[in-house]
Amino acid sequence: MMDICVIQTFTETSDSVGQLIRTWSDGDPLICGFDPTGGSETRSVDKTTVKADATIRLPIDTAVAATYRIKVIMRHGEAIEPVVYGILEEPERGPSGLVLRLERVVPAGETI
Repeated sequence: MMDICVIQTFTETSDSVGQLIRTWSDGDPLICGFDPTGGSETRSVDKTTVKADATIRLPIDTAVAATYRIKVIMRHGEAIEPVVYGILEEPERGPSGLVLRLERVVPAGETI
């Protein structure tokens, strides 16, 4: 695995008027194997069919949940503009680590 990513954990809190605020907090950088080719269809957590934009391999002992996000910060040892992905389904255990299918998260005001 030649890439570096950050697991972003999910937190939901309420503001002073009771409106829910969703936030994702960066964890420590870790090695990963990012594959942006995507193109596969999969079932999301709510059982709808969605197209995966990418897949990623993480170390076998990495704690992840469907509400977390993955931020890719280095590709092949080179720093890149960070790109954030949501996790489409529970991870699969592969021979070299966990495999997750991802969907790109587009920040407000940005288009792909």
